[in-house]
Amino acid sequence: MLIEQLSSLTDEVAALEPWTLTGAEVREVIAAVQTTRTALDAVMSRLAGCADDMGLPKDDGATSTTAW
Repeated sequence: MLIEQLSSLTDEVAALEPWTLTGAEVREVIAAVQTTRTALDAVMSRLAGCADDMGLPKDDGATSTTAW
């Protein structure tokens, strides 16, 4: 379910045409995007740590989690 939600969000964001928004909407979307970006950065950090602990990057032939 989470993967479907993230895919849907990606599609919706790609379709966004900022020029169609009012100034108030631009402000609102910027705030929402920043909040979401911060949350996604945090979950990415946790996922990367988990992947590293599980050895997934090495399993996939990467020299490090960053390179993975």
